[in-house]
Order: sequence, then C-alpha cells, then structure tokens
Amino acid sequence: MSLRSCCLAVSMAVLAVTAAPGAMERVLLDGVAAKVNGEAITIGDVLARIQGVRRRLAMRYRGDELREKSLDVYRKAMDALIERKLVLEEYVAQEGQLPEWAVDNRINEIIHEDFDDDRAALMEALAEDHLTYEEWRNDIREQIIVASMRQEHVYRRVNVSARDVQQRYRSNLDEYRVAGSVRLRMIVLKKPTTGKALNALREKAAALHEELLAGGDFGAAARAVSEGYNAEDGGDWGWVDPRDLRPELRDALQPLDAGQMAAPVETDEEIYLLQVEGRRDEKLADFADVQDEIEKELRAEQAERLYRAWMDALRASAYITIVTPNPFDE
Repeated sequence: MSLRSCCLAVSMAVLAVTAAPGAMERVLLDGVAAKVNGEAITIGDVLARIQGVRRRLAMRYRGDELREKSLDVYRKAMDALIERKLVLEEYVAQEGQLPEWAVDNRINEIIHEDFDDDRAALMEALAEDHLTYEEWRNDIREQIIVASMRQEHVYRRVNVSARDVQQRYRSNLDEYRVAGSVRLRMIVLKKPTTGKALNALREKAAALHEELLAGGDFGAAARAVSEGYNAEDGGDWGWVDPRDLRPELRDALQPLDAGQMAAPVETDEEIYLLQVEGRRDEKLADFADVQDEIEKELRAEQAERLYRAWMDALRASAYITIVTPNPFDE
C-alpha cells in the first residue's frame, strides 16, 4: 500500500532536490502554503501529496516546462487540501462524532488487504514514510469523515431518472453509433531491399492474387507464404474497424463486398493481399445496450456539479489565504 508521506521537516528555507538524473529543481520546502480560517496548510503537506507525480514529471520534462507542470499539480493538490479542511471543519460544526470502532475496522481492513494481516509490516511501512502510527490513524479517520460527508452532501442527492437517460440518448445519437467493421484475412509479404528481388516479389504477389481469384484457398495460402503475425491462423484478423488500419489498406477495403479480394497493396515495407469475408454496417447502438453507461455518465456529471456547489458554499463562508502560490524557484 502507498502510505501518505508526512510533512517534510527541514531547517533551511530552500533545498535543491534531485528529481531525476540530470534534472535539478529548487523547491521551497518549509513555510505555509495556505491558511483556512487561520489554520495552516504547509508546503510540506502539499509536496507530500504530489511527490510521486513530481518524480514522474521529472522523467519527462526539464527546465521551465517541468516547473510549469509541477506548479499545476502543486496548485491542484493545495486546492484538494483546502477543500479537505473545509469538509473537516463542516463536520465539526455539525457536531459529527466518528466512533473509534469505525476507524479500527478500516485499519484492520487495510492490514488484511495490503499487509496480509501482518501489523509489523504496516509499522515498517509507516517508518519508511516517517509516520507515527497515531499520525497515520488520524489520517485514516479524516479519510472516513471526508468520505461520509461527501456521501451525505453529494452522492445521496444524485437523482438520475429513466427519462433523463432516454433524453441524453435521443439528444446525442451520433455518440452511440457502432462503427462498421469487416471480417478480414490478410497475407503479408515483406519487401526485400534489392530492386531485382522486389520485382520478383511483385510478380509472386500478382500470381498469387490470380490464383486466389480463380478459387484458391486464401487461408491455406496465408499459412504457406504470409509473413504476418497471424499467418498460422490463415491470415485471419477477425472483425476489425477499417479506421484502425493504415490508409492504404483502408482505401483498398472500402469498395469491397463480402467475399471479394483486393488487388495487391504495396506500402514502403510490405505487399498485402486482402480478402473481405464479411461486413457489418455502421449502426445505432440499441438503447438497452448503452443505458447503464449513460446513467453512470449522468450520475458522475451530477455528482461533480453538486460537489462543486457544496465546495463553493463552504469557500464562500470561509477565510482562505494563499500564502505561497508557487514554491518552485524561478
């Protein structure tokens, strides 16, 4: 399990941190990132939440781009911590009381699921993250509180009717169309590097094409000569969406009906022989097939709106100060 890292405790204000080989970031580690009704969120609190993301960013970006990406995740993490504090304060204002057995049950679940019931392994993981058991337990308590408050203020209020689902379907029919597909067999011949051999291969492909048009077994020919990865399956690609194929192949398949074969198609590296065994036209997905998917989409959208409205109300009644909007050295 990935445990929450504790706040970074350092005595100096600025420290050079090696994020990846060849990449150095100067980051302000101590100090206050923001205040919520006078209660501080430290820069270390925020950095602890994004340290894994920052390591991944440092593997892809450098310089100004790295600072820009890091600043974006820093601000999002700070906003998340601000909202967490607002929710916890709201819980206290409502005189919420979380029983200790609920925390114990969650901790026992974590020890069972992530540490194979080995409490000593948990303690080792906490030590690696420089967390005391009580700090971690309090974090678990806060997670439960935030989840319960979100359930009460958001998810219980989500209400998506069957009419809403049907209306979304009818208003967005183009989004629920199933693309047409072809049942495809393919013979792949790798092109040689020399001109003389290439001419011979072209002649071979043309002769094979004539043989197959005369009634030859495409599957047997594919097993015998194809250099494609599915040669052993008789060149059978199954049902494919032509849009997923390279343009030369897609264009060659476009006019073919079921049972027809294309003339040899040459690309920079291969010569292809294609046979269409069947076609499925594009169609509108049945409502019953997408109903659950649409309902999930609508519920997620409504939950996000309810959550944002809830957060806006909490922010409006709180005193929030952003103290350190950018801890990354310019």
